[in-house]
Amino acid sequence: MSEGAGEVWKVGELARSTGLTVRTLHHYDQVGLVQPSGRTVAGHRLYDAGDVQRLYQVVGLRALGLSLDAVRAVLAGPPNVQTLLHEHLARLDQQLIALRAVRRRVAAVVAGADTAGTPATADLLDLIREVITVDETVSSYINARTPPVPDPTFYRSAADAVAAPPETLAYVVAFDRSGRQPDALCVVDVDEGSPEFGSVVGWTELPTTGDELHHFGWNACSSALMHAGHHGGPDGLQRRFLVLPGLRSSNVHIYDTHPDPRAPRLHKSITPEELSAKAGYSRPHTLHCGPDGLFLSCLGGGDGADGPGGIALLDHDTFDVMRAFETDRGPQYMAYDAWWHLTQNTLITSEWGTPSMIEDGVVPELLLGNRYGHRLHFWDLSKGIHQQSVDLGADQQMVLEIRPAHDPDASWGYVGVVVSTTDLSASVWRWHRDDANGQWTADKVITIPAEPAAVEDLPPALRPFGAVPPLVSDINLSVDDRMLYVSCWGTGDFKQYDVSDPARPREVGSVRLGGIVSRAAHPTAPGEPLAGGPQMVEVSRDGRRMYLTNSLYGTWDDQFYPDGVGAWMAKLDTDPVDGGLTIDERFFPHGGDFRGRRVHQVRLEGGDASSDSYCYPS
Repeated sequence: MSEGAGEVWKVGELARSTGLTVRTLHHYDQVGLVQPSGRTVAGHRLYDAGDVQRLYQVVGLRALGLSLDAVRAVLAGPPNVQTLLHEHLARLDQQLIALRAVRRRVAAVVAGADTAGTPATADLLDLIREVITVDETVSSYINARTPPVPDPTFYRSAADAVAAPPETLAYVVAFDRSGRQPDALCVVDVDEGSPEFGSVVGWTELPTTGDELHHFGWNACSSALMHAGHHGGPDGLQRRFLVLPGLRSSNVHIYDTHPDPRAPRLHKSITPEELSAKAGYSRPHTLHCGPDGLFLSCLGGGDGADGPGGIALLDHDTFDVMRAFETDRGPQYMAYDAWWHLTQNTLITSEWGTPSMIEDGVVPELLLGNRYGHRLHFWDLSKGIHQQSVDLGADQQMVLEIRPAHDPDASWGYVGVVVSTTDLSASVWRWHRDDANGQWTADKVITIPAEPAAVEDLPPALRPFGAVPPLVSDINLSVDDRMLYVSCWGTGDFKQYDVSDPARPREVGSVRLGGIVSRAAHPTAPGEPLAGGPQMVEVSRDGRRMYLTNSLYGTWDDQFYPDGVGAWMAKLDTDPVDGGLTIDERFFPHGGDFRGRRVHQVRLEGGDASSDSYCYPS
């Protein structure tokens, strides 16, 4: 803060001075309620005394119980801080009068009890009535300060999410393949108006080594508007904590993104022993906020068992491991991803393999024997009871990423299959409910063929086949359910499909980065062949931006890219209606930006296409 008549505050200074979070101030700026009057040369927000007055008006009106929309309407008229101050003071006076009255009453009861040796029952009954009345008076102020939906990034519908302000930060997990250095949660500036756009602006290392961070997720998302169980403490429920499972170590670390979203702080850790003892699982993989708790899918069993894998439930607020989700798992043994049709009480899970099947790379004998996962499982979400399996065919090996429609009334979604042992192709399947009998079924809607290649250009694992398989390792569906994105980690292709007709996807865009043979360069560094390929993909809520990273899993990286996979992140832009993909040449963090680590999943500030499910139709 600068001194004197013209004093100004940076956003972090104002947050510390007021007790508000940086995220809240950013949101007030983005929605036009409190916009800073200035910027530093580097582009950082600067608030002056007039902005502080405006901020007080917003906070004061919120304290009187007004919604943000109502606050905006009030402030659209001539500002009158004095009137608001008088109204605020009058409300506080009412509460003080009520508190003083009940204090006098309690003092009288105490005096009577001291004389008689015990309080009179009639006095206690009167006191209870007075305490309840005063509690209602005071809590009306407290509740007004804590609105029913305290976090503006909880959206009632997909349309609300699409219309929200764009992300300014991306969280990316980075792991050390050797296990000697700690893995890290890094923060990348994705604000296109920022002078630090495309740079790593935050770096927080884990307290442990050898974790191999893979997937991760938020403690809460838009689905919290429907299901019970969240409390959130005195600040109300917020999209605040990132839960980071260690796929190799079975540690789970929880990081708090408040008060500074660029500097997450360790909040809590869950040990492998707790996960095993309370849920019977190990090797945690994917996390989603859901009914009854946080759903943490795990590949391995407890106490050193290879399986079955399944889902551990964590407490929404304390993050304690509560129990296993499954009460009757039926034939399910292998695990991977999990997601749901929330309004239809249906959970869907997929299959990769047990830890011994993936730990040291693809096992050729298991793959050619069709031993990896090839089924989808459908569950009663509220009871944890297995209801149906859908087998995609034994040759459809490794059924991975699940992407249900965001429309809560829809009963369909997509899942990617890594490879077919029949012809090395990859595919995307659409599951849906059969209207005739109410059962779930799945149809192949996209097939991507393998590409012939010279044997000398292939890693040893692929030389017997003389071809590069696409290896579909991730898919993602835009929030408006219009565009489907497919990562082909083997060939280096990143494909875009129009799925306005969900049963008939139509390819409308494609780019190539990296690839086992092609090693296609990023246009920012045309002389640097890229290893790895588009792997994890995250899509912005408005569907205009895609963020890609290039590492799959440490041992698999080494198997398919034996001369090194490196580390890079790319951003692509699109027209969310007509499609078409363009690589953003301004955005290419890579190599030393990630301090010798490899990068995997991305999560966007305020949510993204694969973090949230919605409760109400658009």
